[in-house]
Amino acid sequence: MVGTRLRILVANRHGLASTWTRQTISGPLNGSTGVASAINDAGAAVVLWQTPVHNVTSAVRTSRTRPWRVLGVPSGAAARDNSGFLDGSVAMTANGQASAIWYAKEQAASTVRSAFRSGPNAVWRAMPALTPSAPSGSSVVGIHVAGDAAGDAVAAWSVLPNGGTTSTIYVATRSGHRPWTAPHAMPDTDLAVGGWVGDLSRGPSVGIAPNGRVAVAWTADTSTDAAIANVGVDTGNARTGAWGLAQPLAPGGLPSIAINSHGTLAAVWTQPLAHDFMVADLRAAMSPTGATWSVPQTLHRFNGQENYDYGHVVLGESGRSVATSSWHNSGPDYEGLLMSSGPNGIWTDAFTGPVFAWPSVTLNAAGDALAVAAGTHAVFGVSYDAVPRPKLAVHATPVWLPGHRQIRWTVRVTDVGPVTARNVALSVSWIGGSANLVSAAPAGSRTPLGRAWRLGTLSPGRSSSVRVVVRVPQRWARYIWGQTSAVGLATHTFQVTAPA
Repeated sequence: MVGTRLRILVANRHGLASTWTRQTISGPLNGSTGVASAINDAGAAVVLWQTPVHNVTSAVRTSRTRPWRVLGVPSGAAARDNSGFLDGSVAMTANGQASAIWYAKEQAASTVRSAFRSGPNAVWRAMPALTPSAPSGSSVVGIHVAGDAAGDAVAAWSVLPNGGTTSTIYVATRSGHRPWTAPHAMPDTDLAVGGWVGDLSRGPSVGIAPNGRVAVAWTADTSTDAAIANVGVDTGNARTGAWGLAQPLAPGGLPSIAINSHGTLAAVWTQPLAHDFMVADLRAAMSPTGATWSVPQTLHRFNGQENYDYGHVVLGESGRSVATSSWHNSGPDYEGLLMSSGPNGIWTDAFTGPVFAWPSVTLNAAGDALAVAAGTHAVFGVSYDAVPRPKLAVHATPVWLPGHRQIRWTVRVTDVGPVTARNVALSVSWIGGSANLVSAAPAGSRTPLGRAWRLGTLSPGRSSSVRVVVRVPQRWARYIWGQTSAVGLATHTFQVTAPA
């Protein structure tokens, strides 16, 4: 059998087709929570987190080659426990200007905090804060925030009567460094914090574009029955404070919404198949202009899995969107899903992987995507390239020749991607006691542990094969491993064990 193994410790990478490099970011990271980060094309970067003593701090650098340095962030009043940096996000411009926004559960109330840096060498400055409030007998729940690099921001939350099952949705916006607008009530009430969702509530979702366009989505209260709830959507502008007319999107609830500077919208949500959300479909759709939506598409079916996150969506300026979700399998493992869509709303390029749960996804201007997730023993990275690149698959077949104590390996490399792979290389090594090479066709070239070949160019669907025969003294000690690569393609590693 062929078993591909890919484990990547990630901090930074020069282009999606390049290999990963790992760096250590100095600072009091042990026991920290709520990490958020941003990077620009020049490699200037910023990482924010909450320290174990409940302060918010950052690590910054001015370019890819410059060292990281710790920089404090004005974080307002003291937070309660590890609740000082929630729903945090960071955005950065080409010249290094950056803004960060989050909310904190502080001693008196939950407060939306934000900070701004005018360039890669500047210090952080606090921006106007927002403290959502509720009348007596009600509580503020389900706060979500988003901001762009210029300091424009949007916040949404629900006000839930004590003991109630539905809530009123409020949104507020901020233009640059100005004060927040007065909260604006949405026309629908929100079921996302009410009775039948309980502890699985997520509140209204918000998104913001680099030019200040904003969007909010929620679970509209059309009934106390989850199976016939609807997703509501509204759009506005943080720089003017104006909002449009709320519109229903589709049956379901617990949405995630994203918007870009052109007004394109992307949404994912959960459509229950019963009277709760335990058996449900993860659905997604796109709206190229914000007026009409594509036909919703089912990305995944949840069959009662515990601890699934209902889905999230990000949207780039190119119009490409990436949807994610995670769920708990049997045992200790979690599994994650990534799918990509253009403005047409057709979701393809699914990636699923064990221990790839709750990934953080970012998109560049071309639509290339990078997803990073923390596993049990490592941080994993997965890329989607909007520009098609070659993709190579390896199939190795062993045949035991008992009369000669030999194994004949046939290794076939196939371009299974959408474009031609050029300068394809293959290297193979074998281990098995004192294994010796008997023959190789083509001959290839010697390496310290085996053989290497230049396979040249492979067009989509075409293959190239090599055959090696090795003599081993013991049948139980035999396997080969190797690597194959091409121009514009990271190295692909494989290992094959001969059957007993």
